[in-house]
Amino acid sequence: MVAHEDNLTTRSNEAAKKLSSTRSALTKAKTNGATVAAQISVAKELLKEFEEKLEKGDKEIDCLQAECDKLEKTCDAVRAEHRNFAKQLEGKNKINEHINGRCGEAMAGIEQTKSMLYSLH
Repeated sequence: MVAHEDNLTTRSNEAAKKLSSTRSALTKAKTNGATVAAQISVAKELLKEFEEKLEKGDKEIDCLQAECDKLEKTCDAVRAEHRNFAKQLEGKNKINEHINGRCGEAMAGIEQTKSMLYSLH
């Protein structure tokens, strides 16, 4: 009977050690779980913050894209106007050359007429 009691005491002591070890592991697991839950909460907040920043960035990109498109059209219009002006300037220069040539011819004719008139006197 003493042997049986010793056996029960040994088993009881082993069970108490296992219970203590298991409680310790459970406490550690709960602590780790709470830590992970807190980290998840922080990560969710960061994710929410990043999503808000991304949304704000997307809106800014949309606004800038619209402005860029508008400026491209304006730039194209200015380039077309510049090309048109260059053509007009080229035409004006040709007309000026023609007028200057005609003026030169007229001046030569005037000088010739003057010479003829002086020679008649």
